[in-house]
Amino acid sequence: MNVPHERCNFINDRIMLGAVPEQKDLNNIIHFGFNMFVNLEDLSDTDNGLPWYTHSLPSNIISLSFPIKTGKALTKSQESCIPMILQHYSAGHNIYIHCSGGHGRAGMVGAILLGKLYNLDAAEAIHYIEQFRENRIDKSRNFVPTPETTTQVQYVHSQLGLKPGNTLPDRSDTRWIGRVKKERKETQKLAISSFNSNIANPIYFYTDNKDYGEFSNFYLSSFEYYGIIYPTAEHCFQSSKFLTNTIAEWEYKQIIASQNTPNKAFVLGQMKIKSGYPWVNELNQIIRKYVELGVSLRPYWDLIKVYVMFSIVYTKFSSNDSLKYKLLSTGNRQIVEHTDKDDFWADGKNGTGQNFLGRILMSVRDLLK
Repeated sequence: MNVPHERCNFINDRIMLGAVPEQKDLNNIIHFGFNMFVNLEDLSDTDNGLPWYTHSLPSNIISLSFPIKTGKALTKSQESCIPMILQHYSAGHNIYIHCSGGHGRAGMVGAILLGKLYNLDAAEAIHYIEQFRENRIDKSRNFVPTPETTTQVQYVHSQLGLKPGNTLPDRSDTRWIGRVKKERKETQKLAISSFNSNIANPIYFYTDNKDYGEFSNFYLSSFEYYGIIYPTAEHCFQSSKFLTNTIAEWEYKQIIASQNTPNKAFVLGQMKIKSGYPWVNELNQIIRKYVELGVSLRPYWDLIKVYVMFSIVYTKFSSNDSLKYKLLSTGNRQIVEHTDKDDFWADGKNGTGQNFLGRILMSVRDLLK
């Protein structure tokens, strides 16, 4: 049977167990018709206790979270998990259930669901969960029991009971834990080695006419953002400094978008009267006019500008295959905007700058992977 990614398996035609989805897996799972995600990971160390993909899901997708410690079972306060999932299942939802690897906590909940749906006892339900897990494309972790621990097996027993003559699987042999730890250490060593190599070989960019000029906000590449076509990311960013609550604000955004160079868009975005070239004096007249009409920088701009820049950069690269593949071709190398003219978006040239644009490009790259 086809599956959306290599680390998951069906337990019936509408319930799937698996590892926490990566970015590349998420759309595949949704395209398979799954419209409900149940997260069992322990996310107590995250900012909001929710899985990373929560804000990436379409509005018609349901997401539930029941954080369980590794190797543990549902707590008393979480026992609504099973009837809630069954209620959604009865309502016709297709459900993707995951923990970290999709073996222990997901296997435990999956076994209980099978038992409730098909009148199986704990031994029978766990047997089927083990058999279904063997259908995964990636079998590299199939040496891990499912469910993993005695605690989890006993919890399944408490929910489903045991028919005469049947016996629960023995989870007293925990040597598999040592193998998992060893593999994780080896993976971490490779990751650290790769990270150090990438840090030692960074990509520097600045202007739009040199190596990796595509990463510059001044690079000519039009895209649509909230109903306006912008010729560069710089046009888009400068325009985003203004709201559209009035006709004058909307006009001013359109004027910024229509400038024939990103430098002119930058000057209009600053909304400050400057001296210099004749074209600057022409822009001064526009600025004066719209200041008199009440146009001003949107509130709290400094607090949101990094998030706005991320949204713009993501739109720029995700909507253009050539740019997307250019960014992906950098692998995991560090990306740095390199100039002494900016120590916020760039590195300040001496490396003490915050390099927010470079960091955003690397984050967008991770999403596009």
